[in-house]
Amino acid sequence: MTLIHLHMMRHILMGMRELLPVMLVMRKIWEMYEMLLRKHWLEDIDNVIYAKNYNRISAHSISSLLNI
Repeated sequence: MTLIHLHMMRHILMGMRELLPVMLVMRKIWEMYEMLLRKHWLEDIDNVIYAKNYNRISAHSISSLLNI
């Protein structure tokens, strides 16, 4: 570890200390964004499952009509 390395590390650590509140805010925003995404994903998955079941029912009823 040279003196330059120590100096650079000090600058990096000082910069990190200044960035900490910004990083915390960004993490909070990201968590909120993830929650929104998860909510939408769950809704989409529910819709897909419903659509699949609906298609299965309609396909089944069509085939039973054709058999008559």
